[in-house]
Amino acid sequence: MAVQEFKGNDYLVEYDENTHTVTFQGIMRLKTSNDYAPLSELLHAVYDIACKTKLVLTLDFRQLKFINSSGIHALSRFVIDIRTENRSGIHVLGNPDIHWQYRSLKNLSKLWPKVQVDIG
Repeated sequence: MAVQEFKGNDYLVEYDENTHTVTFQGIMRLKTSNDYAPLSELLHAVYDIACKTKLVLTLDFRQLKFINSSGIHALSRFVIDIRTENRSGIHVLGNPDIHWQYRSLKNLSKLWPKVQVDIG
């Protein structure tokens, strides 16, 4: 399958195998970290695919207007998990017009220097 996704009423997270990009859209307000487990599973699965093909996985947040603290925790946990594997870095794209992204996404690169963050 070329595209995998995780979606709800207000958000869509979609992986495009052809570009090795996970695109986040909408507003993510899931209640707990456990509610984000399917997202974590998707991120780990597509990261494995990217590593096997020796390509960098891109996480594109430019269309994500909001993600709550449980979601930030899930993303941080993902980075910490892949950091321990130390296989391939990731590329993160952010939108300079969405205020939460600058600080929160930049913190991912503090967790692991192989996270390249581009905002703007």
